[in-house]
Amino acid sequence: MRSTFIATGAFVGSIDGDSRCSFWADEPTDHGFDKKLLISVDLSRTPSAAAAGEIGWEEVEVDDCMLSPSGEPSGTTLGPRWPELQLVGAVNLEMNLWKRLPEERRPACPTPGAQGRDYEFMSVVYWPETDDPRAGMRYMGHHGEILEEQGTLARIAIYPPGASLCPSVQPMAMWIDLASPEQCDAGEHSLTQIGVGDGAKSGALFLFLGKLETSPQAADAPDRSKSDSPPAAVRNGTPTPPITSEDAAQASLNLGTAIRTGIKVGAGSGPKIPKNQAMP
Repeated sequence: MRSTFIATGAFVGSIDGDSRCSFWADEPTDHGFDKKLLISVDLSRTPSAAAAGEIGWEEVEVDDCMLSPSGEPSGTTLGPRWPELQLVGAVNLEMNLWKRLPEERRPACPTPGAQGRDYEFMSVVYWPETDDPRAGMRYMGHHGEILEEQGTLARIAIYPPGASLCPSVQPMAMWIDLASPEQCDAGEHSLTQIGVGDGAKSGALFLFLGKLETSPQAADAPDRSKSDSPPAAVRNGTPTPPITSEDAAQASLNLGTAIRTGIKVGAGSGPKIPKNQAMP
């Protein structure tokens, strides 16, 4: 079981409570601040709240606000507490809520003018305390193209989220174990579309983004990413170990995690893609 989120731009239209607000998904000056287009959400109804038992998982409305390694906010950047807010940012809407919105208020995915595919504006968190190996893990959608294969390993050209259709954007090449949930969304009903062998060679790749914090006990759990590592791969004739889950999370953030809708909040900040990992 999982919660899937769709990223959209957000312009605050009204503050309706300690954690509830209404926002426009499009530039409000384009439609004359039409109140009929406002989307109401409770920014406290997040995966973290569900994991803490404060709400049911079916009540989740938005993803959490998270900090990238650079200290910049990502995820839902309008909250979750008020009036400590940003009036312009991003909201990651839970997909079921997104689907229930009337068509005239439902944000397009991708947004008009976006230079990426729909899955590049999506993220997912698997519910904790289940038998799924992905339980409690977060993944973010990217566009990937397989360049070469070695067993379950694949060297993949990975594009920054929301930018795969931009002619000037260059992908980053990485070895990924497409069978490892520690590196990407892999397993039953996976959102990852590409695969080795007979699998598609171009499409969605949901990279590991981190783990949902559930409790102090969960933080003390063994790190499964340090065991059963696959054999070393080869890049440009040089042996290169497959990435760990930490590498995948850092790469996903490096590739651009903040707002993937064309709205620039905190532009110019954030980690850089290492030069030695750029496409040759």
